Amino acid sequence: MENLIAIGYVIGTFGTGGWVKVQPLTSRPQRFLETKRVFFEKDDEIFPLFLEEVELQQERITVKFKDINELREAAKLTSGYLKIPRTEVNTLDENEFYIFQLKGLKVINLENKVIGQVETVLPNPANDLLVIATSENKEILIPFIKVFVKEVNLSGGFIKVQLLPGMLEE
Repeated sequence: MENLIAIGYVIGTFGTGGWVKVQPLTSRPQRFLETKRVFFEKDDEIFPLFLEEVELQQERITVKFKDINELREAAKLTSGYLKIPRTEVNTLDENEFYIFQLKGLKVINLENKVIGQVETVLPNPANDLLVIATSENKEILIPFIKVFVKEVNLSGGFIKVQLLPGMLEE
């Protein structure tokens, strides 16, 4: 199911009653309190799970799914992703984007010359970094800040950037 977006990763079990520990992959972990159903994906297997109880912790979430009542059952979920349909993602503020929206976008300079394509976005304490694959099979990192990123056009399929001299050279 290509239209599923990961919002969590099951990192292990919690207790013996079927609970699991989840590493949130969303900037808004509270969404787990509002979510009724997720799709579990592991090893090319995908199936729905229904959330019964959710507890938000400092850096993780503990979740109890309907019909998962024993440690043995919960352990099978370890190392799997919890996903939701793309249509259920939260609405973002203006000039905020999901990584899945940016992946694959063409990156062009101010003269509309193609620099490359967005491979992913790396979270960084100061600012996120766009990872760009160039046509010369090089990888460049561009800080995702207004100084460099002048326009993000999702419908047009591109990001317009202004680079400093030397950013493309080795």
